[in-house]
Amino acid sequence: MRLGLLLALAIGCQRERDPCLNQPDRIWFEDRDRDGFGNPLVGLLTCEAGLPDGWVDNPLDCDDLRPAVFPGATELCDGVDNDCDIGVDEGLPVQDYFADGDGDGFGLALSRVTACFVPPDAALLAGDCDDTNAARYPGAPEVCDGVDNDCDGVPEDDDPDLVVATGVVYHPDEDGDGFGDRDVELFACVLPPDGVLDGTDCNDANAFQNPDAIEVCDGVDDDCDDLTDDSDPGLVTATQTQWFQDADGDGFGDPGTGFFTCTTPWYHVQDASDCDDTDPFVTAADTTVWVADLDGDGVGAGVPSAPGCTAPAPGMVAQLIGVDCDDLDPANSPLRVEVCDGGDNDCDGLADDADPSLDLDTATIYVVDADFDGYGGDPVALCEQPGGAVPEGGDCNDADPFVFPGQTEVCNGYDDDCNGYVDDGDPLLFTDGLQYFYEDLDGDGFGNPTSGDPFCVQPDDRVPNQADCDDSRASIGPPAQWWLDDDHDGYGTGDTSAYVCLPPTGDHVRVDLGEDCDDTNPAIQPGAFDACADGVDADCDGVDPLCPRPSCWALLQDGVTESGVYTIDPGDGAGPKDVFCDMTTDGGGWTLVTSTRDPVDDQAAPYSFDLATLEPDGVMTGLWSGLRPVIPGNSDIRFSCKTLVTDTEMAVDLVFYDIHWYREITSGIDEVVCFNEDDGVGYDLPPPARKNLISGQVREEGNHWDEGYLEGEDQCQSLDDFTIDFDDRGMDSNQYDGTDWGEDDDYVKCGITNAGEAWFVWVR
Repeated sequence: MRLGLLLALAIGCQRERDPCLNQPDRIWFEDRDRDGFGNPLVGLLTCEAGLPDGWVDNPLDCDDLRPAVFPGATELCDGVDNDCDIGVDEGLPVQDYFADGDGDGFGLALSRVTACFVPPDAALLAGDCDDTNAARYPGAPEVCDGVDNDCDGVPEDDDPDLVVATGVVYHPDEDGDGFGDRDVELFACVLPPDGVLDGTDCNDANAFQNPDAIEVCDGVDDDCDDLTDDSDPGLVTATQTQWFQDADGDGFGDPGTGFFTCTTPWYHVQDASDCDDTDPFVTAADTTVWVADLDGDGVGAGVPSAPGCTAPAPGMVAQLIGVDCDDLDPANSPLRVEVCDGGDNDCDGLADDADPSLDLDTATIYVVDADFDGYGGDPVALCEQPGGAVPEGGDCNDADPFVFPGQTEVCNGYDDDCNGYVDDGDPLLFTDGLQYFYEDLDGDGFGNPTSGDPFCVQPDDRVPNQADCDDSRASIGPPAQWWLDDDHDGYGTGDTSAYVCLPPTGDHVRVDLGEDCDDTNPAIQPGAFDACADGVDADCDGVDPLCPRPSCWALLQDGVTESGVYTIDPGDGAGPKDVFCDMTTDGGGWTLVTSTRDPVDDQAAPYSFDLATLEPDGVMTGLWSGLRPVIPGNSDIRFSCKTLVTDTEMAVDLVFYDIHWYREITSGIDEVVCFNEDDGVGYDLPPPARKNLISGQVREEGNHWDEGYLEGEDQCQSLDDFTIDFDDRGMDSNQYDGTDWGEDDDYVKCGITNAGEAWFVWVR
């Protein structure tokens, strides 16, 4: 209507004035915001040339009051159609907003609005559980007010975010006496189960101990005032006990000294019947009797009087003192001390040296020579001088007449001269006739001729010869003959040199090492392994060995020095079998004949190899008899074990040498091999030599069985109980710390197959 009105007015004016007759009219549009685009609702028709001020010739502005709104303007995130394309905020990034009525920064999740600007009363974050209360929102401090402040849905007392200081302090009342534990505080919004406001209970495990209880004699603080029994003025005195002083310690109290307390005072009793509390022998009137004391020593004898508190007559004493064994001699009574005077002073029936309670200060010090070698042992205090007394002591073995101070120290294992040193350790050792041993610094088995000293026993670092040409080089031993080594395998042949310390040239080797049977082939020499049945004498012994060998010992003789699994044929008709050979321990050559597991299941070094089945019946309590045909008449038997299969070290490693009856005890006919010295242990004398490889202790042949024995049959002529027991008793006569292996032993260190240990039996 406004445009029409303006046009009508313009036409009217034109007709009235007609200033631009015969000129074309033009329409202009108002541009109030001066953005170059006019309001399509406000137009002006005129024939005047030129653009009127504030008017433009296009009607494209969609909002003529905002200069930033016009066609082609940049679309802004403001909820306005800036570019006049009938779209608001189009193409701009948007996000979700949530109505936030209480202005706490969190809106309701169900009020989501998507926009590129923040709408009024909206927030970016949702999760508000009450949009009318600005104090309730996610992350708000949870306090004790009955509402869920932090909107996590967890009740106040269960919420780990609760500000505990806003709660009430409660105390647990575990014993239900209405008083809570004063040492424990519970902050909570709501009274917890078994909780109370009062926190004054000093023992919440005892319902009879609380501030309302009464204090009685029981050793505890009943009323929780930190005072106990006698120290508490609120004590119920009726619970106290009356005590009487017992000054003489006879168990009877003085009736004039009674008082009440909860606890027993020192030197007080409940009895109040003491006749005389200064005399421990005078007790109550009905227990004190009197006897005559003829010698006045305070102890009497004879017929006792009737009981009473006082002596019936002068010269009588209380019988509790004792009975005088000699009431005519005041030197003898139960109150006296035994001294050297020939009498029984203390009335115990023993006199002088026979009495162990003798006062040694009254005795004389004597040195007794029990073995009559002129020197006594330790000095002794005696009343009577003994036979064999001598002026000098110091005898370190008064039972041996050949051991005394000043005696000549000789090689016999004893401290002959009592100076504290034995044999080689004694600087006074008589060296005439002793063997000389020489230093072997380079360990080649030959000694330095300038280093000889006499010894009883060969030291570990010395040898009995003085033949080394140079004790600083192991490659140079005693003077030797030398021959040429053409193939450089360490063995030679041909013409020999004279006896000299050094080889003529570097291509020469010692003659005593052995002669090379083929000095053109280094694989053939005395130290080589000679494979069986290959037509080659590889070790130069003139024999091509049969194959396979009968035992690990035979393999060792062939030059096999590494432990491992080898094939042997013991000749028992069962054919070749794989066995484990120990080629290093105690000289090597050991054949493993049985073990805890079959095959051996040893989880740690050094025995970690598979072993073929050795025992036909699979039972692990006996020895495999397959080696009987090839083991010599006298054999070594070795027992080793670990307390756990996974151990890397043996707990026991025990060898019995030169045993003559191995074939017999593995023959299966036990009726002829029952041996036990008729005492249930050991076997036929003499006992064999034996060695504990762990400690290095050795027992020579003939040593007593107490320090290690083998046991064959347990019951003669029984085919069901066959076993072999190995018992080293620790090699120190202590059965409990060694090996006691077998089916019927009470004390074992190894040998029970389900205990987790591993044991091995070897022969050679």
